[in-house]
Amino acid sequence: FVSDRPLLTREIKNILKEYVEKVLPHLFRESAQLDAKFKKALSYPAHVITAVFSGSILYAYDRISTGQSFPNSHDMRLLCAALTLHDVNKYWNEIYNSRELGNYYKLIQGYFENDPFKLKTYFPEWDSEFDEIVFLVQHAEEKDVSQSESRITRPKYARLLPYVKIG
Repeated sequence: FVSDRPLLTREIKNILKEYVEKVLPHLFRESAQLDAKFKKALSYPAHVITAVFSGSILYAYDRISTGQSFPNSHDMRLLCAALTLHDVNKYWNEIYNSRELGNYYKLIQGYFENDPFKLKTYFPEWDSEFDEIVFLVQHAEEKDVSQSESRITRPKYARLLPYVKIG
């Protein structure tokens, strides 16, 4: 286990590096002009990046520091994808001049129709894990009004929920 640590730590770094290479340029290109909070001095991409790296790094640290199995590539990518979309309604509202109060299923589905941040290239399993993404996104905040849509689902990756909330 100890001899595998540098190799696995390198894998985590590569997953995050790939996020930086595949998603961040598109995230900035598509949303740098947007505010993260209604008319506050915080850009949408800065807010998303903070969430992605806080949640994913704390997830990896928690797994490693408590002697659990190392986070696998799939879980890290799923977590990063969900954290990227944790405020997709705010993005949607700014781009389409709408008033979505929550991260509704149809809104997340609409995101993936165009995929402006290129999450599909980073997390190619997005389609088979769509319901998991929806659950994590809708439960990132304590009071997202869209939670009722996924409240009764039994997520396979509920263990990621604390890190989505941290992010």
